[in-house]
Amino acid sequence: MTPHRILFRPVAVLTALLLTGVLASSARAAADAIDYGAVNAAIVKDHLLPRYHAFTEKTAALADAAGKLCP
Repeated sequence: MTPHRILFRPVAVLTALLLTGVLASSARAAADAIDYGAVNAAIVKDHLLPRYHAFTEKTAALADAAGKLCP
């Protein structure tokens, strides 16, 4: 075998492996992309706002009770 053929095979295999890894990681990154705006909107809508609403109701009830206790 010529020296060029001996060197070509490992370089070709390494290039193919690197290219496969890069393509696989970019595809995985695109699939794992998170829409942080949608996540934040869902957290606010489904978690924060209902709790703030309950907090304001409880605060109003506490203010009424305190007003009756200490006129």
